[in-house]
Amino acid sequence: MIQLGSNALGAFAGGLLVAVTGDIQITLLVGSAWNLVAVGIALTFVEPKVTRATEGSFGKQLAQGLRIVRRREGVALLIVFEVVLGVTLYAMALFRPVYLTDGLGLAEAEVATWVSGFLLMAAVVAAFAGGIAARLGEFRTIAAIVALASGGFLGLYAAGATSWAVLLQAPIYIAWSLQPIMTTAFLNRRLEPGQRATVLSLGAFAFTLALVVAEPLIGLATTFTNVITLGLALGLLTLVPSLYVLVRWRQTVAPWPPVTPVPSRLVPGGGRLSRFARLLERLSRFKP
Repeated sequence: MIQLGSNALGAFAGGLLVAVTGDIQITLLVGSAWNLVAVGIALTFVEPKVTRATEGSFGKQLAQGLRIVRRREGVALLIVFEVVLGVTLYAMALFRPVYLTDGLGLAEAEVATWVSGFLLMAAVVAAFAGGIAARLGEFRTIAAIVALASGGFLGLYAAGATSWAVLLQAPIYIAWSLQPIMTTAFLNRRLEPGQRATVLSLGAFAFTLALVVAEPLIGLATTFTNVITLGLALGLLTLVPSLYVLVRWRQTVAPWPPVTPVPSRLVPGGGRLSRFARLLERLSRFKP
């Protein structure tokens, strides 16, 4: 929530700065100066002296993460979900300025206002992430994030270059804020303390590797079409792999609870059954 709030402030300030000066490169200078201040603050931190169990090399750490993922399908599915959503949401962030300015024709100050507003909204939602996950459960939370992201992407394509299409960015920002929170929380439930950093680093490695392939392909696709069609591509790239994750989740990680059979006498048109058949029906409902 704090990070998204600071991002909203930076987006608004950057948009006003460009609107006043007319030079977008000024934001790079201001951002670099602010990053130097952050580095100076980070240098004051003290490394705690604790005993750490580390691997001999990064290759061994990666191999350990692969062994953990292979043994636990829930962890593997969460990493796939993290990579799929991470790549598509990163691609949208990469092309968002082009979409808002060239696609929708918004000015710099308008872009700053909309982006900062969406970031503040995402910050508010992120503040209640724990309550959302507790109420919906893991499966419904993942499904809701997929619906927000893919629905927003496909909505951008369906709306085209209309003025109100900017509102369809709202669910994308919410999915972008919830995905890392929920994925990390669900992974922590399935991992021992000594395994969490290894598996999370494996997820970051897979995400970076996927970007190496996805970024050139997405850039090539927008070169031959336009930035509006990007919504269709990202929507399908989000929806199809995520549906596989949801199906496998219900098959292996958290199957649907068994449904209690309805007594035959309550089924319309079920006909009359013998007493022996009804006795077998009652016996079948006893728990072993």
